[in-house]
Amino acid sequence: IPASVTSIGSVAFNGNTNMTSLAVNSANTNFYANANILYNYARTQVIGCSGGVTSVTLPSTVTNVATAAFYGCRKMTTATIPSSVTSIAIEGFYDCSSLTSVTIKGALDSYTNSRNIYYGTPTSLTTYVTSAWTGPTDEWYGRPVVVQ
Repeated sequence: IPASVTSIGSVAFNGNTNMTSLAVNSANTNFYANANILYNYARTQVIGCSGGVTSVTLPSTVTNVATAAFYGCRKMTTATIPSSVTSIAIEGFYDCSSLTSVTIKGALDSYTNSRNIYYGTPTSLTTYVTSAWTGPTDEWYGRPVVVQ
């Protein structure tokens, strides 16, 4: 992403299964990329990722996952969401067809706004949560939940 880019639409990377890497010019003061994941420059929001991402552990600076941020990351098998994240927007993990587990380490205040978060993921996908979790403890969007 060149230094001149100042905005990127919320679903710009939807279904980008053939994009294997993601980089931001070091002079860009609006975006940051690490491990093929795109963040806002402050690293508080996940915006998107390349289709080559296989595992995600978000840094503790992240507070929210944007709409369809991981849409179509079909090689991703695991995701770990730190306690700093308070919301995952609509279709956060849409069409992540290899996803087997998501670990949510916090309360995730606005989980109810995460419509279709797991659409297109395996029904065997398990969400692991801590006692801080305020959401359902039997299943979430038709996928099992395990309290650790």
